[in-house]
Amino acid sequence: MLAKERQSNIEKIVKDRGSVSVQELSRDFGYSEVTIRKDLDELAQENRIIRTHGGAMMKYKTRNYTDISELSVIHLREKQMIARRAIEFIEDGDSVILDGSSTIHQLVSLINEKDYQNLTIITNSLRTAQLVTKKNIEIVMIGGVMNRAIGTTEGPKAESQLRSMSADKCFIGTSGIDENFGFSTDYFFDASIKACMCASARKSYVIADYTKFNRRFLVKVFGFETGHSCTAIITDSRNENVDYRGIEKKIPIIFSDENE
Repeated sequence: MLAKERQSNIEKIVKDRGSVSVQELSRDFGYSEVTIRKDLDELAQENRIIRTHGGAMMKYKTRNYTDISELSVIHLREKQMIARRAIEFIEDGDSVILDGSSTIHQLVSLINEKDYQNLTIITNSLRTAQLVTKKNIEIVMIGGVMNRAIGTTEGPKAESQLRSMSADKCFIGTSGIDENFGFSTDYFFDASIKACMCASARKSYVIADYTKFNRRFLVKVFGFETGHSCTAIITDSRNENVDYRGIEKKIPIIFSDENE
Protein backbone atom coordinates (compact mmCIF):
# COMPACT_ATOMS: atom_id res chain seq x y z
CA MET A 1 0.00 0.00 0.00
CA LEU A 2 1.34 3.42 -0.98
CA ALA A 3 1.95 5.91 1.82
CA LYS A 4 -0.66 8.39 0.55
CA GLU A 5 -3.30 5.66 0.28
CA ARG A 6 -2.47 4.42 3.78
CA GLN A 7 -2.67 7.93 5.17
CA SER A 8 -6.08 8.49 3.57
CA ASN A 9 -7.31 5.28 5.15
CA ILE A 10 -5.85 6.32 8.51
CA GLU A 11 -7.60 9.70 8.25
CA LYS A 12 -10.93 7.93 7.61
CA ILE A 13 -10.46 5.67 10.65
CA VAL A 14 -9.64 8.64 12.88
CA LYS A 15 -12.80 10.43 11.70
CA ASP A 16 -14.94 7.30 12.19
CA ARG A 17 -13.63 6.50 15.68
CA GLY A 18 -12.99 10.02 16.94
CA SER A 19 -9.61 9.05 18.36
CA VAL A 20 -7.17 6.18 17.83
CA SER A 21 -3.82 5.02 19.15
CA VAL A 22 -0.62 4.25 17.27
CA GLN A 23 -0.83 0.65 18.52
CA GLU A 24 -4.34 0.21 17.11
CA LEU A 25 -3.37 1.55 13.70
CA SER A 26 -0.24 -0.61 13.66
CA ARG A 27 -2.37 -3.70 14.27
CA ASP A 28 -5.02 -2.66 11.73
CA PHE A 29 -2.59 -1.94 8.89
CA GLY A 30 0.23 -4.34 9.70
CA TYR A 31 2.87 -1.62 9.63
CA SER A 32 5.39 -0.74 12.33
CA GLU A 33 4.58 1.89 14.94
CA VAL A 34 7.43 3.99 13.57
CA THR A 35 5.74 4.10 10.16
CA ILE A 36 2.34 4.89 11.68
CA ARG A 37 3.78 7.74 13.75
CA LYS A 38 5.33 9.20 10.61
CA ASP A 39 1.96 8.95 8.83
CA LEU A 40 0.20 10.69 11.71
CA ASP A 41 2.82 13.42 11.82
CA GLU A 42 2.36 14.10 8.11
CA LEU A 43 -1.44 14.13 8.42
CA ALA A 44 -1.19 16.57 11.32
CA GLN A 45 1.16 18.84 9.35
CA GLU A 46 -1.44 18.88 6.56
CA ASN A 47 -4.06 19.91 9.15
CA ARG A 48 -6.16 16.78 8.47
CA ILE A 49 -6.04 15.35 12.02
CA ILE A 50 -4.94 16.40 15.51
CA ARG A 51 -1.85 14.63 16.79
CA THR A 52 -2.12 13.50 20.42
CA HIS A 53 0.14 11.76 22.90
CA GLY A 54 0.20 8.16 21.62
CA GLY A 55 -2.14 8.63 18.67
CA ALA A 56 -4.50 11.05 16.95
CA MET A 57 -7.93 12.66 17.18
CA MET A 58 -10.34 13.85 14.53
CA LYS A 59 -10.03 17.43 13.37
CA TYR A 60 -12.56 19.83 14.88
CA LYS A 61 -13.36 23.53 14.57
CA THR A 62 -12.43 25.99 17.30
CA ARG A 63 -15.95 27.33 16.90
CA ASN A 64 -18.42 24.47 17.04
CA TYR A 65 -21.78 25.76 18.21
CA THR A 66 -24.25 22.87 18.55
CA ASP A 67 -27.90 22.89 19.58
CA ILE A 68 -28.55 21.38 23.02
CA SER A 69 -31.00 18.83 21.55
CA GLU A 70 -28.16 17.41 19.47
CA LEU A 71 -25.68 17.41 22.34
CA SER A 72 -28.05 15.52 24.67
CA VAL A 73 -27.75 12.28 22.67
CA ILE A 74 -23.99 12.37 22.05
CA HIS A 75 -21.87 10.17 24.35
CA LEU A 76 -24.93 9.47 26.49
CA ARG A 77 -23.40 6.53 28.38
CA GLU A 78 -20.36 8.60 29.35
CA LYS A 79 -22.56 11.47 30.54
CA GLN A 80 -24.56 9.09 32.70
CA MET A 81 -21.36 7.76 34.25
CA ILE A 82 -20.19 11.28 35.04
CA ALA A 83 -23.56 12.18 36.57
CA ARG A 84 -23.45 9.14 38.88
CA ARG A 85 -20.07 10.28 40.18
CA ALA A 86 -20.99 13.96 40.40
CA ILE A 87 -24.10 13.39 42.51
CA GLU A 88 -21.91 11.96 45.28
CA PHE A 89 -20.78 15.53 45.99
CA ILE A 90 -24.30 16.90 46.53
CA GLU A 91 -25.57 16.84 50.13
CA ASP A 92 -28.70 17.77 52.04
CA GLY A 93 -28.95 21.52 52.60
CA ASP A 94 -26.71 22.41 49.66
CA SER A 95 -27.24 25.35 47.35
CA VAL A 96 -26.08 24.13 43.93
CA ILE A 97 -25.42 26.14 40.77
CA LEU A 98 -26.06 24.20 37.55
CA ASP A 99 -25.58 25.39 33.98
CA GLY A 100 -27.45 24.15 30.90
CA SER A 101 -24.96 21.51 29.75
CA SER A 102 -26.33 18.20 28.49
CA THR A 103 -24.43 16.25 31.16
CA ILE A 104 -26.08 18.42 33.82
CA HIS A 105 -29.43 17.15 32.59
CA GLN A 106 -28.31 13.61 33.44
CA LEU A 107 -27.29 14.85 36.88
CA VAL A 108 -30.74 16.40 37.43
CA SER A 109 -32.38 13.07 36.57
CA LEU A 110 -30.43 11.48 39.42
CA ILE A 111 -31.26 14.36 41.78
CA ASN A 112 -34.94 13.60 41.17
CA GLU A 113 -34.38 10.04 42.40
CA LYS A 114 -32.89 11.18 45.71
CA ASP A 115 -34.75 12.38 48.79
CA TYR A 116 -32.82 15.58 49.42
CA GLN A 117 -33.79 17.89 52.24
CA ASN A 118 -33.53 21.68 51.84
CA LEU A 119 -31.80 21.51 48.44
CA THR A 120 -31.65 24.69 46.36
CA ILE A 121 -30.81 24.64 42.65
CA ILE A 122 -29.65 27.87 41.00
CA THR A 123 -29.58 27.82 37.21
CA ASN A 124 -29.66 29.98 34.11
CA SER A 125 -31.13 27.11 32.07
CA LEU A 126 -34.87 26.71 31.45
CA ARG A 127 -34.34 23.06 30.53
CA THR A 128 -32.40 22.32 33.71
CA ALA A 129 -35.15 23.94 35.81
CA GLN A 130 -37.92 22.12 33.96
CA LEU A 131 -36.27 18.74 34.53
CA VAL A 132 -36.46 19.13 38.32
CA THR A 133 -39.60 17.24 39.35
CA LYS A 134 -39.24 17.13 43.15
CA LYS A 135 -41.58 19.70 44.67
CA ASN A 136 -39.42 20.21 47.77
CA ILE A 137 -36.41 21.41 45.77
CA GLU A 138 -36.24 25.18 45.57
CA ILE A 139 -35.32 26.54 42.15
CA VAL A 140 -33.73 29.96 41.68
CA MET A 141 -33.69 31.19 38.07
CA ILE A 142 -30.97 33.56 36.91
CA GLY A 143 -32.33 36.41 34.80
CA GLY A 144 -30.78 38.01 31.74
CA VAL A 145 -30.98 37.85 27.96
CA MET A 146 -32.39 34.58 26.61
CA ASN A 147 -30.22 32.51 24.29
CA ARG A 148 -32.94 30.68 22.39
CA ALA A 149 -30.63 28.11 20.81
CA ILE A 150 -29.69 26.52 24.14
CA GLY A 151 -32.45 27.87 26.40
CA THR A 152 -30.23 29.76 28.82
CA THR A 153 -30.01 33.32 30.11
CA GLU A 154 -26.79 35.28 29.79
CA GLY A 155 -25.26 38.71 29.67
CA PRO A 156 -24.38 41.42 32.26
CA LYS A 157 -27.59 41.08 34.29
CA ALA A 158 -27.15 37.33 34.65
CA GLU A 159 -23.52 37.71 35.64
CA SER A 160 -24.32 40.48 38.15
CA GLN A 161 -26.93 38.28 39.81
CA LEU A 162 -24.48 35.40 40.11
CA ARG A 163 -21.79 37.63 41.59
CA SER A 164 -24.20 38.57 44.38
CA MET A 165 -24.53 34.91 45.41
CA SER A 166 -22.47 32.52 47.52
CA ALA A 167 -23.46 28.91 46.78
CA ASP A 168 -22.08 25.67 48.20
CA LYS A 169 -21.40 23.79 44.96
CA CYS A 170 -21.28 24.46 41.24
CA PHE A 171 -21.32 22.06 38.29
CA ILE A 172 -20.65 23.26 34.74
CA GLY A 173 -19.86 21.68 31.40
CA THR A 174 -17.13 22.72 28.97
CA SER A 175 -16.34 22.25 25.30
CA GLY A 176 -12.59 21.82 25.64
CA ILE A 177 -9.87 21.16 28.21
CA ASP A 178 -6.32 21.96 27.20
CA GLU A 179 -3.28 21.75 29.48
CA ASN A 180 -1.94 25.11 28.33
CA PHE A 181 -5.13 27.03 27.49
CA GLY A 182 -7.42 25.77 30.25
CA PHE A 183 -11.21 25.34 29.93
CA SER A 184 -12.88 26.81 26.88
CA THR A 185 -16.11 27.09 24.97
CA ASP A 186 -17.08 28.53 21.60
CA TYR A 187 -19.30 31.39 22.74
CA PHE A 188 -18.28 34.56 24.62
CA PHE A 189 -21.31 34.97 26.89
CA ASP A 190 -21.37 31.24 27.71
CA ALA A 191 -17.74 31.33 28.81
CA SER A 192 -18.29 34.42 30.91
CA ILE A 193 -21.31 33.08 32.78
CA LYS A 194 -19.61 29.74 33.45
CA ALA A 195 -16.70 31.61 35.03
CA CYS A 196 -19.13 33.61 37.18
CA MET A 197 -20.90 30.43 38.28
CA CYS A 198 -17.67 28.83 39.48
CA ALA A 199 -16.51 32.00 41.22
CA SER A 200 -19.82 32.18 43.10
CA ALA A 201 -19.49 28.73 44.72
CA ARG A 202 -17.27 27.37 47.49
CA LYS A 203 -16.57 24.24 45.45
CA SER A 204 -16.84 24.03 41.66
CA TYR A 205 -16.69 20.98 39.43
CA VAL A 206 -16.19 20.90 35.68
CA ILE A 207 -17.88 17.86 34.15
CA ALA A 208 -16.62 16.66 30.79
CA ASP A 209 -16.46 13.37 28.90
CA TYR A 210 -13.19 11.97 27.54
CA THR A 211 -13.57 13.66 24.13
CA LYS A 212 -13.19 17.14 25.66
CA PHE A 213 -9.51 16.70 26.57
CA ASN A 214 -6.72 18.02 24.31
CA ARG A 215 -9.17 20.50 22.77
CA ARG A 216 -9.29 24.27 22.88
CA PHE A 217 -12.13 26.43 21.60
CA LEU A 218 -12.57 30.10 20.85
CA VAL A 219 -13.10 31.53 24.34
CA LYS A 220 -11.32 30.67 27.60
CA VAL A 221 -13.55 30.13 30.64
CA PHE A 222 -10.54 30.12 32.98
CA GLY A 223 -7.09 28.59 33.03
CA PHE A 224 -5.11 26.39 35.40
CA GLU A 225 -3.10 29.25 36.90
CA THR A 226 -3.03 29.95 40.64
CA GLY A 227 -6.40 31.14 41.83
CA HIS A 228 -8.44 29.21 39.28
CA SER A 229 -12.05 28.43 40.19
CA CYS A 230 -12.13 24.67 39.68
CA THR A 231 -12.10 22.20 42.58
CA ALA A 232 -11.92 19.12 40.33
CA ILE A 233 -12.73 17.78 36.87
CA ILE A 234 -15.19 14.88 36.76
CA THR A 235 -14.91 12.73 33.64
CA ASP A 236 -15.87 9.20 32.59
CA SER A 237 -12.71 7.21 31.83
CA ARG A 238 -9.08 7.54 30.81
CA ASN A 239 -8.38 7.92 27.10
CA GLU A 240 -5.12 6.21 26.13
CA ASN A 241 -4.48 8.99 23.63
CA VAL A 242 -4.47 11.69 26.31
CA ASP A 243 -1.63 12.47 28.72
CA TYR A 244 -3.40 13.70 31.84
CA ARG A 245 -0.30 14.24 33.97
CA GLY A 246 0.15 17.94 33.24
CA ILE A 247 -3.45 18.74 34.15
CA GLU A 248 -3.44 16.51 37.23
CA LYS A 249 -0.51 18.47 38.64
CA LYS A 250 -2.79 21.52 38.73
CA ILE A 251 -6.33 20.19 39.21
CA PRO A 252 -7.58 16.79 40.46
CA ILE A 253 -9.29 14.63 37.83
CA ILE A 254 -11.97 12.23 39.07
CA PHE A 255 -12.54 9.27 36.72
CA SER A 256 -16.05 7.87 37.06
CA ASP A 257 -15.21 4.37 35.88
CA GLU A 258 -12.66 3.99 38.67
CA ASN A 259 -15.51 4.24 41.14
CA GLU A 260 -17.83 1.67 39.54
